[in-house]
Amino acid sequence: MTHLTYDYDRAAVEEMAALYGNTTAPLTPRTREGIARFVAGMEIIDPGIVGIGEWRPEPATDPASPPANLIHTYGVLARVKGHGPSRDGS
Repeated sequence: MTHLTYDYDRAAVEEMAALYGNTTAPLTPRTREGIARFVAGMEIIDPGIVGIGEWRPEPATDPASPPANLIHTYGVLARVKGHGPSRDGS
């Protein structure tokens, strides 16, 4: 899951949300804690809830890529406990 967050620059994200406020697809930014509620009780896969630029980072292939504090988005992967292979592959 990826989700827009207030955590990097609240004023900038509030401005974005206001622009989308009267559309058919309004934005609902959340804090890291608010996003964590969506995966509560699930097994969160490493590296957890982090800025999407930090999730499974590869060597930079595009030097023009914006830094995490300009993307304003967290990423997380989680699964229901007891479903799918475990971390050790069993």
